[in-house]
Amino acid sequence: MQIPGVVYGGCHGLDIKGLGLEFRPPLTPSVQRHLERAAEMLEAVVSDFRGADLERKGLAVSLHYRRVVSSGLETLFKLTKEVAAQEGLAILLGVKVWDLVPPGHRGKSNALPLIRDHLTKRLNGRPPFAIYAGDDATDAETLRSVGDRGITIQVGGKRGTADYHLRGVPEVHAILRWIEGHRGLKPSHSTTSGGRGAKDNPSDGG
Repeated sequence: MQIPGVVYGGCHGLDIKGLGLEFRPPLTPSVQRHLERAAEMLEAVVSDFRGADLERKGLAVSLHYRRVVSSGLETLFKLTKEVAAQEGLAILLGVKVWDLVPPGHRGKSNALPLIRDHLTKRLNGRPPFAIYAGDDATDAETLRSVGDRGITIQVGGKRGTADYHLRGVPEVHAILRWIEGHRGLKPSHSTTSGGRGAKDNPSDGG
C-alpha cells in the first residue's frame, strides 16, 4: 500500500518510511543471529501448541497465540520468555501476540518523535498535530507520550489514560474517512465544542 502523503511505521517503529523519511535501524550480525536462532527455537515450540503461529519479520519475530487454548498459554509464554532471555532479546506484549525485538527497543514510542521531528522540519518549524489510536499493551507508552500537540484514542478495552475511546477498528476507519473528507475545511462552531461525554466516543454526536 502506497498512499501519497503518508508516513508508514511498521514492526513496532523499527521500520518507518514516507514523505522523505526512511528509518530502519541497522542490525549487527550478532543481533541478526540471535533473531534467527530465536525463530528456529520458537518454530519447535509452536509445533507443540495447536493454534500458535510464528511470523519472521526480519527485524523481529512474532508469536501469534490467538487460537491457542487458554490452558496452554502460561506454558507457551514461559517457553517464549526463556527463548528471549537465552538470545538476549526483548519481548513486547501485543493483542494475542508476543514480539521478540532487538534489546533496548522501546517499541512504538521510539517512532513518534522521529516522525514528529521530520514533519516539523517539513512544516517549517511548526509541530504537527498527532492523532494516535492504539489497541494493545505496546501502545500504552506512546499514548502517554503524545502530549498537548495531539489526541489519543484507546481502541477496545478500557479508555485508561487516553483522551478518547472507540469500540473497535471499524470506528477508527470511520474517523479517518471523516478526517479525509474534511481536510482543508475551517472548523465550525458546532464541531469545536465538546463536553466530557464526547471523550467516550469521538464518533458520536453531530
